[in-house]
Amino acid sequence: PGSTFAGYGASKSASYSIIQGIRKSVSPEDVFIMSVHPGPIATDMVDQFDGRSKSESPSQVVDAIVQGLKEGTFLVYTDTFSKNMGDSYKTFATDVVEPSSRYDGSLGHTLVNNDE
Repeated sequence: PGSTFAGYGASKSASYSIIQGIRKSVSPEDVFIMSVHPGPIATDMVDQFDGRSKSESPSQVVDAIVQGLKEGTFLVYTDTFSKNMGDSYKTFATDVVEPSSRYDGSLGHTLVNNDE
């Protein structure tokens, strides 16, 4: 299962990167792009790994997509597992990926904001 999941995770990461690029390139054209991130959903795929008991209903994916369309949400997390991962990502993005200019206090360095 490890190598299977490694490839699966890599493909999800690649598809998310592609979606981000598409979103950026079509934004001037008022095209709405949504990135849907399901966790373990009760399908034949999770049955291969005895994961149905830890999975949630496929109808949750549909409900989350419809809600995301209504709200204009880019990142849609469809179930408990993916919502928890999404919350972790938000913290990581805020704390690591998108830091604003600030003095970090270590070694006398100032972090530079390249957006200015």
